[in-house]
Amino acid sequence: MVDTQSPQQPVITFITDDAPGILGSVAHLGLTNDSTPTINGTGEPGSTVHLYQNGARIADIIVGNSGVWSYAYTTASPLADDTYTFTVTASDSNGNTTPFSTDFTITIDTQAPAAPGVIGVTDGDGNTIDTNQITQESQPRLSGSGTAGDTIILYDNGNAIGQALVGTDGRWQFTPPAALGDGDHLLTARANDPAGNESPESLSFTLRVDTQAPDAPQIVSAAITGGEGEALLANGSITNQRMPTLSGTGEPGAIITLYNNGVELATVQVNPQGSWTYPLTRNLSEGLNILTATATDAAGNSSPTSSVFSVTLDTQPPAQPDAPLISDNVAPIIGNIGNNGATNDTTPTFSGTGEIGSTIILYNNGSEIGRTTVGDNGSWSFTPAALTPETYTITVTETDIAGNISPPSASVTFTLDTTAPANPVITFAEDNVGEVQDTIVSGATTDDNTPVIHGTGDIGSVITLYNGSSVVGVVTVDETGTWTLPVTSALPDGIYTLTAIAADAAGNSSGVSNSFTFTVDTVPLQPPVVNEILDDVAPVTGPLTDGAFTNDRTLTINGSGENGSTVTIYDNGVAIGTALVTDGGWTFNTPELSEASHALTFSATDDAGNTTAQTQPITITVDITAPPAPTIQTVDDDGTRVAGLADPYATVEIHHADGTLVGSAVANGTGEFVVTLSPAQTDGGTLTAIAIDRAGNNGPATNFPASDSGLPAVPAITAIEDDVGSVQGNIAAGGATDDTTPTLRGTTDIGSTVEIFIDGDSAGFATVDASGNWIFEIATPLSESTHYFTVQATNANGQGGLSAPVGITVDLSAPAQPVITSATDDVPA
Repeated sequence: MVDTQSPQQPVITFITDDAPGILGSVAHLGLTNDSTPTINGTGEPGSTVHLYQNGARIADIIVGNSGVWSYAYTTASPLADDTYTFTVTASDSNGNTTPFSTDFTITIDTQAPAAPGVIGVTDGDGNTIDTNQITQESQPRLSGSGTAGDTIILYDNGNAIGQALVGTDGRWQFTPPAALGDGDHLLTARANDPAGNESPESLSFTLRVDTQAPDAPQIVSAAITGGEGEALLANGSITNQRMPTLSGTGEPGAIITLYNNGVELATVQVNPQGSWTYPLTRNLSEGLNILTATATDAAGNSSPTSSVFSVTLDTQPPAQPDAPLISDNVAPIIGNIGNNGATNDTTPTFSGTGEIGSTIILYNNGSEIGRTTVGDNGSWSFTPAALTPETYTITVTETDIAGNISPPSASVTFTLDTTAPANPVITFAEDNVGEVQDTIVSGATTDDNTPVIHGTGDIGSVITLYNGSSVVGVVTVDETGTWTLPVTSALPDGIYTLTAIAADAAGNSSGVSNSFTFTVDTVPLQPPVVNEILDDVAPVTGPLTDGAFTNDRTLTINGSGENGSTVTIYDNGVAIGTALVTDGGWTFNTPELSEASHALTFSATDDAGNTTAQTQPITITVDITAPPAPTIQTVDDDGTRVAGLADPYATVEIHHADGTLVGSAVANGTGEFVVTLSPAQTDGGTLTAIAIDRAGNNGPATNFPASDSGLPAVPAITAIEDDVGSVQGNIAAGGATDDTTPTLRGTTDIGSTVEIFIDGDSAGFATVDASGNWIFEIATPLSESTHYFTVQATNANGQGGLSAPVGITVDLSAPAQPVITSATDDVPA
């Protein structure tokens, strides 16, 4: 397609000035001080605008989608001061070109105008006001000179307050639209030309506007001069000086008029710093003087009257003060130090009374050591810097508020002594209670809870006795250098560690004495306890009881008691030894005891010397003589019983020839015994009987023949077997079963026949095998009940003895049906 259509005609719409001065758009033929202006315009989007400056093409700009374009000069190529005409044409991509646009002309002017001339100021009456002058005119008329057409900007203390246009005659004038506030005003002006260039600042004009009367002046102090130099009196003060120098404040340059009780005294001018001073040339009146002042400023404005400044003239001295009290504040002796007293306090407190506000001066032998002021309650106190050890004679004088001085007080003398006494010594304590009354040494125990404590120390020093940090008592060392302190308050049971500290008359404390430790124990001592008496000699060993017999001549006795106490052991009333209780227990091994009866008793003794009564006796008989051999009187034919005589209360044991024990019995008080043999002994072999007495001594043996009847031994039931149901196996004696036909197993002599009895009735026979074992299976079912089994053996020589019964219970009833009542969740959610 052939395009011969020219693009839209471009236009220069405005030029932007962003240089300080006049900001914004510059109109055609306008002025600007911006040497890098921005040229703005419109055109067909996408076309290329060709910018011309004074006919020369300087830039090609593509029009944006919004139809606008701009071109900015940069600081790298600023425009020089001159007049510039700008035009534009546009071309599209096909080469079609528009005509030139209308010219857009501006003038660049970056030259600042000259500073405005000197500012002139007049008041409302046309009177000239000089620079730095004070005036009551708050809207003065300002005027000056400049370049016609320039705008004059007026400044007050750097802030613009208005503007005026320079006329064709080169003059301008300006009256502030708002009144200038009271105070100093630094007035200046700057000229702005039409291009927006600003001139330097003009010369300044200083003006002070004052439309207010001065503030009331103040009398601040009255100065007096004495032997100690100048002192200032505050309002309400009392003085004995008749012509003090008054000082105060006011408006600088103002004239102060002074009055006393309404009568004019004098005038004085306030200095540039706002203060004034005037030495009075007339005496104040005795008593109260009311001083006031007024101020008049340079404009003639008079202030209100000042606040009252009162001074009381007092020329009468105070009365003689009392002698001071002197207090010791250092332990152990705290309190008032009397005249001719002593102290260890290097900073004692001096105190007394006087007129409120008076000054108390303290002297030692006429030399001042300090001063203080009497408080509102009429009292005073003073603590000096640390004093050196010596004798002090103290007096005080009182200087009242007016400066009048009293006569000196009576003197008080004291001695400062800081040398500590020697450390005291606790030598011993005295026990006056109980069975043991004697000297108590350190580390001992006593039952006296009010012992008497003894010691040594410096003569005349005061001993304070401590248990830990608690005071036990106080005593004074006598002229022999010793001291005695009875404890008056009963000490509770426990361990006490005593120390002592000595203090002299001045209150100096010694170091701590030696430690003296003792234990108070007033709890009655309990008798010891015998826990066991041990026999460790075979054949019978172990604990012995009261009345026992033993063949052990060196017994071991174990017991318990109070820790630290000593147990004494007595044999038939005679002490045979002691044992120390540790960890609550004690052990004693007796010396070799005689073969006799021994009544053992025991007592305990504690560290305090307390001893318990002896305990009830424990009788042990030592017997190391063997009993006589037993006498066999009868042997039953069935081989189950042997009877005879032995040592009374001895144990008779019957042994088979192979050493096996087959029976034993204890003889009665007359020595008779009957031994049941198991198993029965009927083979005619040799049996042995021995007697063992109560002490465990073995006597000689007696051999005798067993029964030779040849009868079988009493059979034994070794097992009752259950082979029915869920629980099978051997049924224990007294147990239960659901098997109504259990199997019995047992042993007896080989070659015999065993008869089985159920509940006393014969149930059948069993043959003994070559190993001496027999088996019997019950044929008739047992009823649901408890049943007892016995057995008896028979051989060619006859029938042997009947065995002891063995019982079982037949139980065929099922237990009650269980019920699930609940389910518990014990897992945390």
